[in-house]
Amino acid sequence: MPRFDAQIDIDAPPETIWQVLSDVENWPNWAPTFTTIKLLDGGVAGEGANVWIKQPKLAGGHWVISEWRPGESFTWVSTRSGQRICGVHDIVEQDSGCRFEQSLIFDGWLSGVTAFMGRSLITRYMAMEAEGLKAASEALVR
Repeated sequence: MPRFDAQIDIDAPPETIWQVLSDVENWPNWAPTFTTIKLLDGGVAGEGANVWIKQPKLAGGHWVISEWRPGESFTWVSTRSGQRICGVHDIVEQDSGCRFEQSLIFDGWLSGVTAFMGRSLITRYMAMEAEGLKAASEALVR
């Protein structure tokens, strides 16, 4: 099961990071790796919410928020083309600030091919997203 991980330390409290992270429709403003994120269920993020995501160089896709723990984490899942993709977003409180950890986990018969072919783009996008979250969260603290 191919898996990609990225993490970054953020000098902000968990509630500030969650404020930025949980406003998923606003991600394109701080993460250039997203063109569009649209909540399809009346604009409310939470467990069971359906989300449309479009990213540069990638086809748009339907995701479902499968886990929503306010202030801590959320997970969304997309199933398409012979694979299941799971995106995990965790805020881990530390002595000074927090660490943001994200994972992209692929499963299914096409997952190995997708992960191999997309490795460079996936790694770059995840790093850009972590940096964007850090900048947006720390800007709110200043």
